[in-house]
Amino acid sequence: MGDSTSRSWLGPDGRRREGDPPAGWQQSADGRWFPPVAPTQPIPPVPTTAAPPSDTGGGLRQAYGRWPRWARIAAPAGAAFLVLALIGAATTPNERKTSVEAALSTTTEEIERATTPPTTAPPTTAPPATAPPPPPTAAPAPPPSPPQQSGGCDPNYSGCVPIASDVDCAGGSGNGPAYVSGPVNVIGSDIYGLDADHDGVGCE
Repeated sequence: MGDSTSRSWLGPDGRRREGDPPAGWQQSADGRWFPPVAPTQPIPPVPTTAAPPSDTGGGLRQAYGRWPRWARIAAPAGAAFLVLALIGAATTPNERKTSVEAALSTTTEEIERATTPPTTAPPTTAPPATAPPPPPTAAPAPPPSPPQQSGGCDPNYSGCVPIASDVDCAGGSGNGPAYVSGPVNVIGSDIYGLDADHDGVGCE
């Protein structure tokens, strides 16, 4: 006869399941089974910045890209003192004095060049361009003056018809400003319309 005893186990949610728990699962203190926990990834070490080299040779120049400021000042001064020592051992007092003054002048100039930052000229800005003034506008021409009335008689009529802007027959319905008493003969153009019936005689 086979074994009729059934096995069961508690899952992570507390519910009982038939059979055996999966391989690798771990049982907690309260009897529930849990899947294995993934191992924690190790934290990579933080890289540290290497300190600049402390030597006074080529390492400083390689680390900083150029000689430090104190090295640029000390190098000309050391060279000047070495020159002074050599001059003092090989020259007379007068020659030594002249050589010392020249060496000190050269050293001072080198130190000033090493400590004085380069000067840059300020940028120059061009003045803003100004637009040319607009051309002057011509003054409008004055309106033509009305023709001046002149005295005398109009040559288009016999008899004296005055020369005016308009002439009407005296006693008629015209409004002038000049009037003439007829009859008058039209010998040219009837510019004032005095001959209403076109018979050659106006203001009949």
